[in-house]
Amino acid sequence: MGQQQLLLVILVTIIVGLATVVAINTFQSAAEDANMDAIRQDILQAQSNANAYALKPDVLGGGNGGYQGITLREISLPEENDNALYELGEINDDSFEIIATSERGFVLTATISREIQLTGTGMIPDLLNSSLFFVTFYLINSLVDKGIIPYLYLPINQ
Repeated sequence: MGQQQLLLVILVTIIVGLATVVAINTFQSAAEDANMDAIRQDILQAQSNANAYALKPDVLGGGNGGYQGITLREISLPEENDNALYELGEINDDSFEIIATSERGFVLTATISREIQLTGTGMIPDLLNSSLFFVTFYLINSLVDKGIIPYLYLPINQ
């Protein structure tokens, strides 16, 4: 082989290698976005079930107007599924937190509140009693630990 042919083979090998790395990163990013969307869908379903729980009276196993006593089982959210590990954070009468830990290295915290707030995004109207639910999502990426990014705020309506 001539020197030009060897140079061409090396150049093509480098280009193919770079294209492969770019493709892998693109697919990984798409998989993380799909996982985030699936977690959001799980939390939105849980929010709907939490609304039903809060509207039920005590005698029917509900919250009698609040979230005290709410569990993952009450909102039909498993402790673990293909999307994440779920747990409840701070619970009080007006709001509670759902903490989702993904196997992909991020933690998503949703605060579900029945109070009308002027700050907050991702408002979901509740047609049953005309209150507003604010579902606020916080993404704590593994990059936070490395100090690359300080903190990301992800509202449900992007």
